[in-house]
Amino acid sequence: MESAIFFPEGIPGFEELKEFSLNIEEDTFLARLEATANREIAFFLVRSQLFFPDYLPKVDLSPRETEILEIGTSDQVDVWNIITVHANDLVQSTVNLRAPLILNPRTGKGVQLILNEEIHSSRQPLFPTQQDSIATKNDEEGAVD
Repeated sequence: MESAIFFPEGIPGFEELKEFSLNIEEDTFLARLEATANREIAFFLVRSQLFFPDYLPKVDLSPRETEILEIGTSDQVDVWNIITVHANDLVQSTVNLRAPLILNPRTGKGVQLILNEEIHSSRQPLFPTQQDSIATKNDEEGAVD
């Protein structure tokens, strides 16, 4: 599914690019966001709530962001995060939880929020590392060193 998304203020670092094409892969949690003026500028996106269920249970938008997105009383926004894919080792891929993209599907407008909370990393590992998996498994099993 492809849709046009307009970022009135651009995306930080790419402020001159306003119009993007969002391609959501069917039956996956991934999407690709491409600048229509320069197809070489593209981002892979993920719905982070699928990996981090406690991530942004509620999105607090400022009045300015609400105005930009033209949010109405019945609108539901989509939250996407940019991922950095490590092609040689997908396990090393990270997701930017610090700066989610908020999209209003009804208006086709988007903004990138910059969250101030230190709990959100701009380079959060998308997949638990083997070391994390071992530690978690040991914690769950009540293992003693």
